[in-house]
Amino acid sequence: MKKQVCLFIAIVFMLLLCGCVKKHTFVIPSGPTTTPLLAQDDSESVDIASNQDQNLASDNAAQAQQALTAPLPDLVPAAIVCDVSDFYVGTEIFFDTGVRNDGAVDSSEFNIKWFVNNVTEGYGGHQGVPAGYNDVSDNSQFYWTPREPGTYLIEFSVDCDDFILESNEENNSVEITIIVP
Repeated sequence: MKKQVCLFIAIVFMLLLCGCVKKHTFVIPSGPTTTPLLAQDDSESVDIASNQDQNLASDNAAQAQQALTAPLPDLVPAAIVCDVSDFYVGTEIFFDTGVRNDGAVDSSEFNIKWFVNNVTEGYGGHQGVPAGYNDVSDNSQFYWTPREPGTYLIEFSVDCDDFILESNEENNSVEITIIVP
């Protein structure tokens, strides 16, 4: 009899640890009945599985909200500069810019692209940029030689592969238009 009671209590204890039982009252009769009874207190009965699902959904929503409000980097290309006296067919033109981080935290490494008339002409990596810093020392220069006269749109894009979660994803490109006689 004692073994049965101990086994019963051990099983109930394991169920409590697993979260399968919320609140129960144990009644061990003192009369001729030899088996302990288990009575559930329905006044506070809760569907544990759905309650756990609600808590999990609530935790996920809180984490998503925290990620949205957490400080992020904000990579912004500086204005493109070049020597206008270099605009001749067959003459290499040097374009220079930089990348600043207007965000609240440092960025990790990212990729950059240079485009001429919306065609990729340069692609490469760029080191991370500390928060509040304007980096003109890494991969933000571009050499290009026009093959014929015309109007050309030169564009520089930072984080072109969207590796960095930024506070503003809409300010990652800068462009200029040049005319080659």
